[in-house]
Amino acid sequence: MSEFIFWSCLVLFIIILYRNNFSKGIIIFDNILFFSAGFIYYWIIPYFYFIINKKVTHTAFIDLTQYTKNLQEENKILFLLFCYISYFLFVYVAKYTRKIVKTKSLHFGRSFLLYDIATIPFCILAFYYLFRMRSSFMGGYIVDYNIMERGPLITLSLFIFIIAIIKSKYINFYKNWQMILYWFIAFFVLTLGTRLYFLSSLVTIIAIYYTNKKSIKTNTFFIYVFLISIVFSIIGILRQKDSLTLNMISFIFLAEPLYTSYSLFSFLKFNDLPLLNLPYGIFIDFVNLIPTILFPEKLDLMKTLYISEYNYVSPMGAKNIFVSLMENFGILGSFIFISLFSFITTYLSKKMPYSYFILLGMICFSFFRDPFSVSIIKYLIQIALIAPIYYYCVIRFLKTSVKL
Repeated sequence: MSEFIFWSCLVLFIIILYRNNFSKGIIIFDNILFFSAGFIYYWIIPYFYFIINKKVTHTAFIDLTQYTKNLQEENKILFLLFCYISYFLFVYVAKYTRKIVKTKSLHFGRSFLLYDIATIPFCILAFYYLFRMRSSFMGGYIVDYNIMERGPLITLSLFIFIIAIIKSKYINFYKNWQMILYWFIAFFVLTLGTRLYFLSSLVTIIAIYYTNKKSIKTNTFFIYVFLISIVFSIIGILRQKDSLTLNMISFIFLAEPLYTSYSLFSFLKFNDLPLLNLPYGIFIDFVNLIPTILFPEKLDLMKTLYISEYNYVSPMGAKNIFVSLMENFGILGSFIFISLFSFITTYLSKKMPYSYFILLGMICFSFFRDPFSVSIIKYLIQIALIAPIYYYCVIRFLKTSVKL
């Protein structure tokens, strides 16, 4: 029964994705496309690899089979129905919201000097963290993964990135010093072994370019996707000092979704799926809005305040979105959350397009593999909502002050 659901719903998924994003011969870059990418990468590929395929070709993933073997048929069916219904809900709400919402985008204007003044505090702090982490440059996974410094640096860089995107509407790349600074920081973070933030930013730039500047044909798009996947897999090999082979490239490509699925399959193995939960965890995650420099112990406090009642493992640190949804909302509550998430991201495409484009990169990666404290609190609330509102208020205040 579960296998029938997998294949029949997958066919329906392909039809919907084709009609929405590929049927015109050019690619439509929207939240549906990138939610579909995350859906395939973090839900469908792991399920196919371990449950449908049943043949683990890479020995590094054998440990994971202790959670994928002998899964209850009921849990497999509930998981598949949950995944596909969540996807179809996201698509429906996004398309319906795009039809009914009529609103003007937040207008910043051409006050470049005021943009620069508003950005200065974040630039100073970013250089402070770059200086502190200078010895880690090009370290990959050889250096300690110091989240207390890497996390704030990524957040600060995204504050710079969003003003660079707002500014890019009016000026070219080489005149946009915030954009140049952002990519310098992004490259620095890339050398520390964090590929996905760099790739998310690349998704943002590609989406902006092929939405506002020119279109891209379907076949060209898939060639780009293939080449980018190969390049970032090679980067993953090089940072681990491994030999460059086709087998290793395929391993690195699969490692991200399959290692992330530790939490997914162990959750399915050890727990009954809840129908409804109260989101205590996501409320506690709001502590993550406090800047680390002001409250360095915030992660310890979050761990103390919330201990999950469910049994699962995540040895690689990543946490599949399925686990976060079950912990906070349960099956039925998650449908409401997914609908709200689809509505908010689609609404931002009209009200704050610069925020929306940043979220496209988040939707296909961070949303599916990071805890809510990162994907929802840091990305959606802090970067996509608070950051542009901060800039808008500061710029308006400075304009008013100058007039006075």
